[in-house]
Amino acid sequence: MLAALLLACTCGTATVATPPGEADTAHYANVAPAVVTEALAGDGRSYLHIKEASYDFWASVPAIDVKAGDHVLLGTGPLREHVHSADLARDFDVLTEITLVKLGDPEGSVVAPPPGGLPIEAIYARKAELAGKAVKVRGRVVKANKAIFGKNWYHLQDGTGADGSNDLTVTTQAEANLGDVLVAEAPLTLDRDFGFGYFFAVILEDAVVTVEGSTALPGDTERAAAIAPTAPEAADPLAIPAADPATSAAPTAQPKALTPLVPQPRTPGLPKAPSRTVFGLEVGTLDDAGLQAWATTRKLTCTAQAAARRATLRTECNVGLGASTFPERTSAGKYTQLLLSRTEAGPFHYLSLARRYSIPVHAGEEFEATVATLRAQFGEPTQLRPFDKAKLSAKILRFAATWNFADLDVNLSLFRAGTDYVTITETWSVPGIEAAVGARPGTTGHGGMKGKPAGWNPHVEDQPGK
Repeated sequence: MLAALLLACTCGTATVATPPGEADTAHYANVAPAVVTEALAGDGRSYLHIKEASYDFWASVPAIDVKAGDHVLLGTGPLREHVHSADLARDFDVLTEITLVKLGDPEGSVVAPPPGGLPIEAIYARKAELAGKAVKVRGRVVKANKAIFGKNWYHLQDGTGADGSNDLTVTTQAEANLGDVLVAEAPLTLDRDFGFGYFFAVILEDAVVTVEGSTALPGDTERAAAIAPTAPEAADPLAIPAADPATSAAPTAQPKALTPLVPQPRTPGLPKAPSRTVFGLEVGTLDDAGLQAWATTRKLTCTAQAAARRATLRTECNVGLGASTFPERTSAGKYTQLLLSRTEAGPFHYLSLARRYSIPVHAGEEFEATVATLRAQFGEPTQLRPFDKAKLSAKILRFAATWNFADLDVNLSLFRAGTDYVTITETWSVPGIEAAVGARPGTTGHGGMKGKPAGWNPHVEDQPGK
């Protein structure tokens, strides 16, 4: 995470020294430590393979004396395709042509934790101990996805950790931008599976956030314009695309043979679930015809469509939802969404049901009642953040219970994120299936990358048609 990239030296032909007493006003576009993983010289330029947060790309810059492991500050430039280097006898499929480049100080890339807080690397190392406890962290936003499930989602890095332990996701109502430094505090949740490939080993949900700004980065006041995305932020990546009435009146035709599901539990040695049946559906076995028959008995109307960016098929059953639809649960709230998913050749393996309450105490009572029902079915939760009636008046709150088995994950969550209403979500899923599903051919990922050309990174300047 790039908290304060300080200028380290003036070596290299592309580096310009800043006169004493004067600020460096160059417009760098880094959103995290940009580390050189490979450096090649040719054609009077340097070709640098850069790793910057989740961005992995090649850049062509004026000749500079750098080596693998160095940190660099980079400006912006056009995205070039099919670039040939005569000296290297090599073709680059995609690279970013950047004029402004400067060596940076690796020590300046670490964001200090806030008072009472922890570095991101330590949070991963101590996650079992910290699960369910309030955690405070300071980091720079390296990825921002807004207005998803009524929340903003930020990936934070602070310069500590390695791949798999250097990026922490935070959900909040607070507004922040790519490159901002913020402090976030919330209970730490482990192994959070939202379905559709959205799995987080650790996450801070519904966090209280203070944005401290992004002044540590040279040229930061101009950086927002320099890295303006080439397409608007994606809408909810989990939302069902608008249905075509001519094609979506009935679920997609089921393949003749279903591929058996092979659960992939994240923790070795877990027992199998005593049952995988919820609301009369057995997770991991039902095809579209069986699902449609079930929906008919419950007086539901369902629409099935291919997921926009995942190689899965999703079924949404929102017409007909009501208190009488699920007698297995008591509800003084309003059912707002029933969502199911399966791989393109497999049975349905994921169910999510959401209900909304305008009276928080009713949500609390029904959260406790559902926990009791699931406890009777499965025993004690694997993880539990117990309900506390005294906290119901808080604008930011979350209580949760999770049961993990070798062939089933069940998650129950009550939360409010600055709204006047409280939501309870209940999810059932076969472990590891969604995470193993690849992207749909022709898509470029999810979140803020939707609509970006291949090879896009924060240093690509806006171009017509991009």
